[in-house]
Amino acid sequence: MGRQNIPSIFVYVVTVGEYSDYHIDRIFTNYGAAEKYASKTEGARVEQFEVDTSGRPSAQLAYTVTMARDDKGVTDEGEVEHVSLGALWGIGVSRLRGAHFSVSIMARDEAHAVEIAREMRRGLIAEDKW
Repeated sequence: MGRQNIPSIFVYVVTVGEYSDYHIDRIFTNYGAAEKYASKTEGARVEQFEVDTSGRPSAQLAYTVTMARDDKGVTDEGEVEHVSLGALWGIGVSRLRGAHFSVSIMARDEAHAVEIAREMRRGLIAEDKW
């Protein structure tokens, strides 16, 4: 049986916040309703996502950020060694390997992913977990 031409279905996600505070507020199937809702919420924006109607499990795209630990302290931003975009099957994954910290997270863009990773890194150092 050939692939059917199924029209694309979109949802409109109202998001609020920046970096680690970035979160979904509401999800709409109508763009106008999403815009109206977002206009009443300070700092809200509407993001469009296509719904996967294939019925197959799918991976989410996520940024993986790898950083090094150094001895400059919590205020140091940390050197970003590598950033990549790929599939994430499940919720964010973080790993500590010796002097390296790696985290896979969903973010708006690369800069957003790096800032979230830096915030996580500062938290690990401040809590003496790394």
